[in-house]
Formats: sequence, C-alpha cells, structure tokens
Amino acid sequence: MAMDRHQRDLVRHLFTLATFILEDSHLLTNKGQGSKLALKDYLTLSQKLTRSADDLHAVAGAIVAALRSGHPRP
Repeated sequence: MAMDRHQRDLVRHLFTLATFILEDSHLLTNKGQGSKLALKDYLTLSQKLTRSADDLHAVAGAIVAALRSGHPRP
C-alpha cells in the first residue's frame, strides 16, 4: 500500500511529536532517580510521567488511525 504525500507528512509529524514526548519523559525519569527528592516531588514526577505515557498512547493511536485511513484492515 502506498501512502499519499499528506498521509506521509502527517505520520512523520506524529512520530516527531512522539519523540518530543519520549524526550520529556526521559528528563522526568532522570529527575526521578535523584536520591534527595521529597515524597511530593516523586509524586509530581510520577504524575507527569503518567500524563506523558497517556499522551504517547494517544499519538501512537493517531499514527495507527492515519495509516489505516482509506485502507481496509489487513
């Protein structure tokens, strides 16, 4: 199956967005490895990490939807 230019651009953009989310998540996980953080700081970081995971899940779903649009499921 070939993709048209618009579909390819959308998918590439969504993968770029996923990369940004993963990079932000990496920063959060690095901060969370600190040994001198207070309980509230660990909680805040874990909540932000959960939101990042939710965002990544949404972007991954959008990629799948973009790839399936106009094409029957295999």
